[in-house]
Amino acid sequence: MSKTATWDSDDAMDSDDSDLKELYGHNGVLLTAGIIAADVIGAGILAMPAAMANLGLYAGTAALIALLLANVHVSMVMWRVRMNCPTCVGATTYTALVQGAFAKAPAWQQEIMIHLTSFSQKSFLFGMMVLYLLSAGKGFGMIFHHVHVCLPNWMIYAAFLLFPFAASARHLGSWQSLVWINVVSLMGTVLIPLCFYALNGTEKIRVPGSHVEAVSELSPRQILSSLSTFFFGMTSQFMLLEIIAEMKDPMELPKAYAGYFAPFQLVMFSLAGIAGYWYMGNKVGGMMNENLPFGPSLQAAAGCMLVHMLISYLIKGVVVCKSIHRAVDKRYAHGSDTRPRSWMVWVFIVAFMLLLSWFSANLVPFFGAAVDFLGASVTPISCWLIPLLLYMRPGRTRVALTGAASPADSIIA
Repeated sequence: MSKTATWDSDDAMDSDDSDLKELYGHNGVLLTAGIIAADVIGAGILAMPAAMANLGLYAGTAALIALLLANVHVSMVMWRVRMNCPTCVGATTYTALVQGAFAKAPAWQQEIMIHLTSFSQKSFLFGMMVLYLLSAGKGFGMIFHHVHVCLPNWMIYAAFLLFPFAASARHLGSWQSLVWINVVSLMGTVLIPLCFYALNGTEKIRVPGSHVEAVSELSPRQILSSLSTFFFGMTSQFMLLEIIAEMKDPMELPKAYAGYFAPFQLVMFSLAGIAGYWYMGNKVGGMMNENLPFGPSLQAAAGCMLVHMLISYLIKGVVVCKSIHRAVDKRYAHGSDTRPRSWMVWVFIVAFMLLLSWFSANLVPFFGAAVDFLGASVTPISCWLIPLLLYMRPGRTRVALTGAASPADSIIA
């Protein structure tokens, strides 16, 4: 791979030999699939029963499957642009991909796309970090529900627990064991409440008058709320380029994504959405584990949620903090840089983002409202509109993507 095709920042190409260190990844297919799971399946999965209730069992299931397949397709479109477009090969960030795809576009058009991508990506990732810290604080509170401590304090405890890991993780695969712990904790977060409902019934938990509908009365508000939750919970395009950049062989992304992750995502979202709605009915609201009664089941599910949210924050935090590090101190921003200044700046950025996330989490009134807001605002722009514009970009980019077959095309075919 030539130097002229290597990207090392959010804004520009760099041909410095030292920058090549960031280009060569070290994550295999399974680890990449685990990282994608940690990235995509986060707080949104806990709101799946409520999203399903807005549409009904049949309509909700159809929407879940259709949007999941559409998400896989759009992700593969982004991968094809990255692998086949001559000005995008080697892009390690979402913004770099956009800059490469619009390299031949007018300057004003390129600037608009770069700023739009950067804003939508970073604002969404930060919003996710806020929700993860908020959910982790709720997890602490559910575990120790008999202790009278306010939610902001629980979030402080979660931040202190997370800080040593976040301060030492400068790559998406830095803590490989945590990736697999995250997958297990995710399964526990969903399966423990469902097992409780299956074994004990929902008579004492289900809201009176709540029932299961094949198709609900589809009002515009319900449709938009449900779709925004699905968008929020399923999309992966915000961090896909950063995940590809960490792979040993980016050509194997379809295997990691469509072969391993997508089936796992379908199973987990179906269990959370369909089974959760089946047990709780159309009046379900909030996070699915909040409907459990006080006791060991609630504490176990909350413990899994706490672990899952902290690790999910860690994954998102790596991308956000690396971007900030490049912006404020690019010369020392390489993940492989072991000089004291590099580490000191990194630790400061991590601590600052934790503090900012904690402060912002105290401004979030309701979990469901925050999910709907993120899902309806920046998610469609960054995860659907921009990727399709990249693929449809006229000129040399489009020719490169539709010309002679490449090894990448043979994988998709």
